[in-house]
Amino acid sequence: MTVRFILGAAILLELAFFLPSCTKKPQQATLVTSLDTSIRKVNWDSLLAHDKVHFEYDSIASEFRATYRVVPDSDQGGSLDTTDFHIKYLDFNKDGREDAIITLFSGGSGAYATAVLFFQTPNGPKYVGCAGGPHYIDSLFGDTLDIITAHWLREEAQCCWGAEDHQRIIGIRDSVRFLSLITEPEKGRAWEAVDEFYKAVDGADNYRFGGMFITNYKSPKEYAYSMLSDSYKASHPYVEWLKGYATMQSVKADVDQNLPDTDVSVKITSVDKINGRMVTKHFAGVWHTKFITNNHPDGDSTAVADWFLDWPEIREVK
Repeated sequence: MTVRFILGAAILLELAFFLPSCTKKPQQATLVTSLDTSIRKVNWDSLLAHDKVHFEYDSIASEFRATYRVVPDSDQGGSLDTTDFHIKYLDFNKDGREDAIITLFSGGSGAYATAVLFFQTPNGPKYVGCAGGPHYIDSLFGDTLDIITAHWLREEAQCCWGAEDHQRIIGIRDSVRFLSLITEPEKGRAWEAVDEFYKAVDGADNYRFGGMFITNYKSPKEYAYSMLSDSYKASHPYVEWLKGYATMQSVKADVDQNLPDTDVSVKITSVDKINGRMVTKHFAGVWHTKFITNNHPDGDSTAVADWFLDWPEIREVK
């Protein structure tokens, strides 16, 4: 027996609503404007070296500090002479046009480099800023360009910097904005400030640290005093602080290199001359330290960025 299923018209209509239709027009796709990549066609050697329309070489050259020069050429009028030359293309200010970050590298142990930023405009590339320094690294996090360079702490040698400057740049319309400078210390270095402090306290007039004479201070103890934080010095004026070492003949410190930067453990042995006798004492405890910076780049005469001894918790061990 044949069984027939008869569906009502209403049910058929409902099924038709859910079934795909070959005659149904697809939803209109959103139109996406293609990225303008015309900046890739720029002759950067020509523009940087002598194209005065887009880039005033003479007025900007002092900002770059990377070692390059214009080499006279009778045919071309000049050329860019650099040790190294890299270009990154990206839409930095999110305007639909690719921009250029040109990195100029200099030779030598300083690894000096400068990022030069050009935004593409309807009238061609526009110079908007630059940033750089020694031992250069650049990174891009979201819309922020981070230029990372070496920052030397107190009396450090060229090879061994203890902090980094972060010059952060964002693109806004046809210009860039430089965010406040961040100086970050390398982790595990605060103990060196405590060690250096006691070497300076113990030092003779020809005290030297890291192979360099300390020439900006009248005495090693004055140099040691400069390593104390302003808050500590406020309650310990230099003359009064110096009296505490009036009888001291020598001091040696064994500084723990493995504790957190903010709490540096130290064991101290001091020898004082009291009433004609040499008296040896032992102390142990912790110097609380902090990294202080005024956000001025390394090389600025007013720059402060270093570890300072903030306050001690040290007791005599008998």
